[in-house]
Amino acid sequence: MERTSEVLGSNKRICIVLQRFWKSAIAVLGFLTITSMTCCKSGSLPLKVEESVPSEEELLKQQRSLEKKRAQILFKLPEDKLWLLFLIEEQADKYEIPTDIAYALVAAESNYELYAVNKNSDNTVDEGLLQLNSSNREFFTKQFWKETYEYNPFNPQHATDIGFAYLKDLYNYFKSWEKALAAYNCGSSRVSKNTIPISTKQHVKKILTYAALIRDGLALDNN
Repeated sequence: MERTSEVLGSNKRICIVLQRFWKSAIAVLGFLTITSMTCCKSGSLPLKVEESVPSEEELLKQQRSLEKKRAQILFKLPEDKLWLLFLIEEQADKYEIPTDIAYALVAAESNYELYAVNKNSDNTVDEGLLQLNSSNREFFTKQFWKETYEYNPFNPQHATDIGFAYLKDLYNYFKSWEKALAAYNCGSSRVSKNTIPISTKQHVKKILTYAALIRDGLALDNN
């Protein structure tokens, strides 16, 4: 009989402990439920979730990678010319020119041909990647060339140094990439006098169209 009483007493104590446990558990669950409902109503989460937000540097890197891919597709560049995109990007950054405009300008001027030559009706010659006009050699050398030796328009480093420095100089004067590109093609005096040839307007439109496709061209991303 005593053994039975001990067992009953032990069971009773266990029941009391379990009751207290469940009461505590129910109280905790009730608190969590109320907290969850309150957070949902306020639009926040009950628990703090650390989100990985890309830095500006990472976002810029992603955008630049996309632009190079788009330029490669748009201009059908073979693998052995992809290094030019990296050079152009570096030089565009150096002279604070948007990379999409830089890629587009090179495409419109020379189609990425290092040794491109175009003879003009006035017997001058446009040479190299950025079609530097032979009649401007003295001006380019004095204004934009910092080395003691002569620049070579067929050297892509030299060409981008002078071509991009010249374009940036035009932009600083006109405060417009459209006008700067027009002046690069037909001369700043014509742009200032608003006597821009139709051929130049078409040329600039082509460059800006290329630039927009490189910058935002979703159609190119599907290739």
